[in-house]
Amino acid sequence: MPRTAESIIIPVGSAAAASRRKDREVQDILNWLQTQPGGIATYVAFNERVAQLLQSEPDNAAAARLLGQLTGRFVEAFEREPLPSSVDRAAIERLKQWLERLVAVQQRGADDRLALLNELAVAELS
Repeated sequence: MPRTAESIIIPVGSAAAASRRKDREVQDILNWLQTQPGGIATYVAFNERVAQLLQSEPDNAAAARLLGQLTGRFVEAFEREPLPSSVDRAAIERLKQWLERLVAVQQRGADDRLALLNELAVAELS
């Protein structure tokens, strides 16, 4: 059967819906992080969450990988020694700020996303 203009259905707003889903997944990680008490277990769990994001959201893969590497290095640095509470609080705050910015840049251009990714690529939590 030939396709006519009437038989082609284009989902309205599908790009917007996909964008909202990406925002929601990153926002969910941010919301979760805001409820965490800190400590190495928080960073291990955060790493697991961004690994899931890496698999489920290809548009956020670079950010997820960089955040995972960042927290992985942090966990390795403190897995055998005490994590000072001041370092812990500062690291949690930095992660929250980066996640907030990641949500915000979803609505902006590629230049803003690239700037954030470049910042994450050279960042350290401690």
